[in-house]
Amino acid sequence: MLLKLHRYLVYYNFFISCCSIALLFYFSLVLHKNIEAPVYIFTFSSTLFVYNLFRHYQSVKEFLSSYRTPLFVITTYAFVISIACFTLLPKSLQLAYGILGVLTLFYKFPLVGNVSLRALPYIKIVVIAVVWVLSALISFMKAPGLKPDPGSAGIYILMQFLFFISICIPFDIFDMHRDTMSTIPQKIGAKRAILVSYLGMVFYLVLAFLLPCGPIQKGGYFLMTMCTCFVLRYSKALKHKYSRYYLIDGLIILQTGIVFLCQYHDQIVEL
Repeated sequence: MLLKLHRYLVYYNFFISCCSIALLFYFSLVLHKNIEAPVYIFTFSSTLFVYNLFRHYQSVKEFLSSYRTPLFVITTYAFVISIACFTLLPKSLQLAYGILGVLTLFYKFPLVGNVSLRALPYIKIVVIAVVWVLSALISFMKAPGLKPDPGSAGIYILMQFLFFISICIPFDIFDMHRDTMSTIPQKIGAKRAILVSYLGMVFYLVLAFLLPCGPIQKGGYFLMTMCTCFVLRYSKALKHKYSRYYLIDGLIILQTGIVFLCQYHDQIVEL
């Protein structure tokens, strides 16, 4: 039973889809703007669709021939729900999500000739980080009443970019001996690549201390940095793929949880 649950959460990408919701909620917290339910549902379902498509798609014929499998059912339902929620979004958001969707497709499928974005040397994790951050930020475009300080908003965006770069590198290390693409670990080695992750988190923390927030919130970012560095330190020991996804991708959820607790600590204490 537990193994079957793991299979659905990780193999069918429900866990990473929950992480996308967590990132969206993170920006909702720090930018002090509520997001409507259709955006959350669209974010979850589109992430579920894209990750299942990218990880398991081989050809149209093979995909259609698997119509009786859970993978086909989950991917198809995720696509239908994404389209349904997409139609409920404002036109400006539809355009922005459409452009991001094209960029995302070019990550997997050839852009020019037989070359996709992920095949370009050393920019694979950069593309992943950009897509993740933009997918969460797009929902705040044209948001009524949202007038964040440009400096603070820029810091939050850069922090998340560095955060995703840092947590993506371990996955490249896991695949460096079988990966046909040129990645940072292949170029500089696993140990130096992890140092790049550490450096990204150091800059993440430095930026956090530049934010106009109180000591509790900054302490939360310090705790997040320590937790991330701890996972990075021992990521090489994570032999099972499920533990890799739960501990490394789970840092996205942990970050949102820490920020939530720090932001509403007074109300929580009163309870």
